[in-house]
Formats: sequence, structure tokens, C-alpha cells
Amino acid sequence: MNVLWFTNIALPEYTRANGNFQALKSSGGWMVGLLDAVRRFAPDVRLSVAFRTPTPGFTQVDGVDYYGLGDSADGAFLERVEQCVRTARPDVIHIHGAEAMAQVLPDALLASGKVVLSLQGIMEEVAKSYLGGLTWADMKPFENIVRRLFRRPNEQQIAAAWKTQRAPRERELCRRISAFMGRTRFDRDWIRRVNPAAAYFHVDEILRPEFYQGRAWAAEPGRHVIYAGAAFTYPLKGGHWLLRALKIVKESYPDVELRVAASRRCALSNWKDRVSLGAYGYYLVHLIDELGLRDHVTFLPALSAQEVRNELMHANVYCLASTMENSPNSLCEAQMTGTPAVATRVGGVEDLVTDGETGFVVPPRDPDALAEAILKIFQMGPKQAEKMTDGAYKAAARRHDPKNIVHDLLAAYRAVEGKK
Repeated sequence: MNVLWFTNIALPEYTRANGNFQALKSSGGWMVGLLDAVRRFAPDVRLSVAFRTPTPGFTQVDGVDYYGLGDSADGAFLERVEQCVRTARPDVIHIHGAEAMAQVLPDALLASGKVVLSLQGIMEEVAKSYLGGLTWADMKPFENIVRRLFRRPNEQQIAAAWKTQRAPRERELCRRISAFMGRTRFDRDWIRRVNPAAAYFHVDEILRPEFYQGRAWAAEPGRHVIYAGAAFTYPLKGGHWLLRALKIVKESYPDVELRVAASRRCALSNWKDRVSLGAYGYYLVHLIDELGLRDHVTFLPALSAQEVRNELMHANVYCLASTMENSPNSLCEAQMTGTPAVATRVGGVEDLVTDGETGFVVPPRDPDALAEAILKIFQMGPKQAEKMTDGAYKAAARRHDPKNIVHDLLAAYRAVEGKK
């Protein structure tokens, strides 16, 4: 079977082969894990992968053909897409996410009958919650004048673009496509409303390889550390609600520390950080000072997967405070590490966490409930914590088993291939 993937980012094998790893800002994330699993468990699949790149290119690595399609603003982009499809001769075309690449592909390809699209975040729902319960009036006093001078979009403009451009396009293209992969009741119910006639296949995601090393939670007794994942400077992720919860937790645990990945810009340690941080980032910095949390928040740089695992290993609790998610991999990575988790009841989160058994699920935009759940974990005895984290780890290990996921993936591919 020939399968062509369209992905939102260039994968590392391509960028390394083209000597431009940093310029293309490639990470790969869970896509690398899926690629490796397909190689291992489905050797009969002939895989090609295509994505946008600054300039067109092609390379082959370990039997996988990589197509750099160039810039989608280039007048020849659609021609290169068509040439890629002709060369790859796919039986199935798998588009990973509706957020980016899918929005620039030709409608004829989307409606070809050989396409299956993996649902990631649902842009229509993201647009409703992008500002995280704040208003632009809350953030506007902190707007970065340098960003405005260079006409960089502010949070209000980004939210409007999601609502008026990206979300309608997502709905339109999802009506053209006849098959979808998802992994939560939330995305399944959404696609059934948008396209009732479409086929839906449940296919879970493979996590980054570093999170298959076994349960390894080793938080130091007596410390009180909360770890929050990346994207803290996006209001959707609810950083402001987490900070308000942190203030409450601090009243009982004065030594509490919040460690936030990929947030170093908030430290404002150099001029680049100062000119690049958006209004919401400056709002968070102001809120930290207002709440007296300056000595309780540690801003970390962007972390490798192994560094994330190390942070999770030594945190007492992982916290997801988002106002919208579908199936957040950061939460799943915490579970695979064995770290106790608190998450908000949004999107598909309840498919991942059983409240009170494998973690705690709380209402979004509720810092009191968030703080209460964090305090419960801090106050747990060793046996209770062991029971909770063991249950979460076992559930996550089943959910993210690479062999089972490839089995489900191939079943979806065969169904799509048979429909043509």
C-alpha cells in the first residue's frame, strides 16, 4: 500500500538531510514516533511525506520519500502538490490536522475519496476559547508597542482570524472529506455534527519515543513543585488561571514552585524577549508581580523530550489549566512518566483522566477548584499517590501502545482504500 502523508511541519529526517534543521524549525514530536512505528510494524506500507518548506526539495531516508513543497504563497505551489501526488501514487492520502497544511491543499484532492484527515485541535472550538476567559481590554494595557509598529497581530486579532478565517475553512474542508481519524468523544461528536455521512476511525496517537521508558516518577519528598507544559504565553492555555491557583496553594505551602516550559521570554532577560513578548505575556508578568509570585515561578527554555521527562519525573504534580483542548499529548506524557495530574474539564480531557482515580479533573476558569486539586495531591500519602499514578500509567500505556495504534491505523487505511 502506498500512503502519502501531508503534515504541518517538516520532519527531522528531511531537515537534517537538507542541512537546514534550525531554519525549518522542525521538531517532529509525536510524528516521529508514528513514523518509526509504521516502519517497524507495517513494513509493507510505502510511505511518502509532504510539507511546506521555505524552498522546494526532495530527499529519501530509510525508504521514506520526503517532499518539500516550498512556500504555499508561491504561484507554483499547487502544481508541486499535484506533481507530488502523481509521483507518490498513493492509495491513501493522510492529512495530519486541519489547522495548516489542509487549508492550502486543492479542493479536488480533498474530495478525491482517498483522503483521511486526523483531527487535532478543533479550530472552531479553539476560536471560542482562544482568549481564555479574558477580554482584549484585560490585555490591551500591556500591548507591546514594538510588535504593533511591526504590525504583528495581537491576541484579539489572532482570535478574530481563528473565528472568521481558519474555523470556517476547517468546517468547509471537513464537509468535503469523507473519512476522519480521531481519538476522543469530543472530536467524534464534532465531526458527526459537521459531516454526518463521514466515516470516523478511532486511532490514538503515539507519543515521543522518550516517554516509552517506563514509569519513572521520583519527586523529592518535602518539595512542592508544579510543572506546566509549553505554550504558557497563549491565553488559551489558562496560565492566568494557574497563577491565581498558585497564589492559593502558596498560602498552605510557602515553598511551592511552578516550573513552566518554553516560557523563558517571560523572564524579560534580554531585548529580544522584550520586543517579542505579546500583550498576554506581559499581562502574565504583571499578574505574577501583582499576586506576589515572583519567587515562585521558574521560566524554563524550550525543552527536549528527555528534558520534559526529567521535569515531570521530579515534579509533584503536572497541571493543565487550558480553556480548550482535544487530547493534549503533554497530559499523556505526564501519565506515561507516572506524574500525578490535574486537568481542566474541556474537550476530550475526560477520555484521558478518570476524576479521583487516575488524576483530578476540575472546571475550567476556576482557580479555587484548580488549587484544591493541587493541594489534594500535595497532601496525599505515598500509597494513595502510588495507586493513582499506577492507574494513570497503565491506562496511558494501553492507549499509546505503538503496535495497537499501527493496527488501528492500517485498518482505517484499508477501509479508505476500499471505498475509492
